[in-house]
Parts: sequence; C-alpha cells; structure tokens
Amino acid sequence: MRSYYLSADVYACEVSDGAIFLDLNTQKYFGVDSGCVTVLQKLVQGWPTCHLPQSAGDPPADEASQRSIVEALVERGILTSEIEAGKLVLPAPIEARDSISSAPRSEPHSPIRFRHLVFFLASYAYVAISLKTGRLKSVIHRLQSRKARLRPEQHPTIEDVRNLVAIYRLMSLWTYTRRDACLVDSLTLCKFLLHFGISPALFFGVQQQPFSAHAWVQFSHTVLNDSVENVTEHAAIAAV
Repeated sequence: MRSYYLSADVYACEVSDGAIFLDLNTQKYFGVDSGCVTVLQKLVQGWPTCHLPQSAGDPPADEASQRSIVEALVERGILTSEIEAGKLVLPAPIEARDSISSAPRSEPHSPIRFRHLVFFLASYAYVAISLKTGRLKSVIHRLQSRKARLRPEQHPTIEDVRNLVAIYRLMSLWTYTRRDACLVDSLTLCKFLLHFGISPALFFGVQQQPFSAHAWVQFSHTVLNDSVENVTEHAAIAAV
C-alpha cells in the first residue's frame, strides 16, 4: 500500500488505548482505537512505532481492513497521500518546570499603558470573533506567521514576560474568566505577547475517561496561564 501523511491542519497524539486527532478545519477532536493505531504505525510517515503494542488476542488487520481504515481517514481529511498537502507526525512533549500563574497574584511593576489596553482589546476581539465564526485555523496560521517574523535579536527575559502577563491578567478580568475559557485566554495571551516581541508556545492537550481538551501557554519551560500539575495531566496533541 502507498504511504500517507497527516494533513497539514491536523494534529495527533497517542493515548493509552488509541489516538486522538485535532482537526483545525472543523475545530473538533476525535479518537480511534488501538487497532487503528497499529495500521497508522505501518502506513503513516513519521508515526511513532514504539507505543501501543498489539495484544496477543488481537489478530492483525488484513490489507482490505487496513485500506478501509485509511480511506475513511482520508475521506475525513485527516490523512493525505500527497506529500505537498501533508506533514510528518511530530511529537509535542510537555516540558513544564514552573508556573507563574500558581504564584500569589502580584501587581505589575509597570503601569498599564494605553498601548497595553489597545493590544489587549484588539487581540481579544480578533480571537473571540474568529472562534465564533469557526476560524480557529486562521488564528493558528496568523500566530505562526507572526512568530516567524519576530526579529531573532529580541531576547525578552522572564521578568519582562511576568510583567506583561500580570498586566494582561488585570485587563482580562474585564472580559472573561480564565476558568471557563482556556482556549480564548490562551489564544488572546499569545497574540498579546507577540505584540511586544515575545514568542510564546501555545499547547493543546487532551485527557481520557472522561474526554476533555485543554489549552495553555508557555514561555520556554514556564507555564503562563495554568499550573504545572494541571498541564502535565494532559497528553499534548499540538504545540504551536
């Protein structure tokens, strides 16, 4: 059989009993069982092969079954046979060592200025409208493009980041609660920080039984809007 690739706007990760996909085009997650994963390990370029060994009681899928599984994923837009439209499956390891959100709330060491307010409102409005109109993919692409354009000579310190996050938190109190809006909060925080030349990492993570999805932001190994304990309970499906 031919080789396949993960579609460009799809992310995947293995979990204990299968795999979960995030499709930016539909803004939805869905999962497959371990039997499907053994097929993906054989046919999808870059798929990890060291996990989810097939149990002795599960017969290997024949070629017709393999083709059926792959064709269903291709039809859904998860896989592609065209290398130009696809990508390798890349792991998104969580390397979180500390968190500034778990520290006691502190005031920023510089005042909120007009540009902080403008950048925050512009970032929040863009993210909120984009998510309501089903344009998560557009937001992610725009964040990636903005990060790629940052000047390499910019080297913000963790104190610069702490101060901007403290300013951001104060302003976010006027618009939403982070507890109920992790995706809105994380996307808005990323966009806000990029206005100041800071390149954060946006993570998407999942949990099983029951299924839940989460998003958070890191600067290097420091979690900016969550706790280390909470993010490490998730399997990272994407890092942007």
